[in-house]
Amino acid sequence: LVYNGPGAGMRSVLTARQALQEALAPCSEVGLIGTQALLSAEWARPGQCDLLCMPGGADLPYCKDLNGRGNQIIRRWVEEVLTCRT
Repeated sequence: LVYNGPGAGMRSVLTARQALQEALAPCSEVGLIGTQALLSAEWARPGQCDLLCMPGGADLPYCKDLNGRGNQIIRRWVEEVLTCRT
C-alpha cells in the first residue's frame, strides 16, 4: 500500500506506486490508502498488507493526521511483520 493522505506529495505517491508496481508485478498488487482507511487498521490485520510506503511530502499534515493512533497502528504492524519474518 502507498499512503496518499495529507502530507504525501502527489508526485511522490505516483512515483512510488509506479516503481513498486514495476518491481513487484505480477506477484503483488499495489494499492493506495488514505488517512481514514489507515486509521481503521483493517489493512494491518495479518495477511492483508506486505508493504506500507509513506512517500515524501510535508511533515505537518502527516503529524496532524497520524500522530497518536496512526503511528501506533503503523508501529504495531511493523513489529508484527518483523516478528513473522524472522
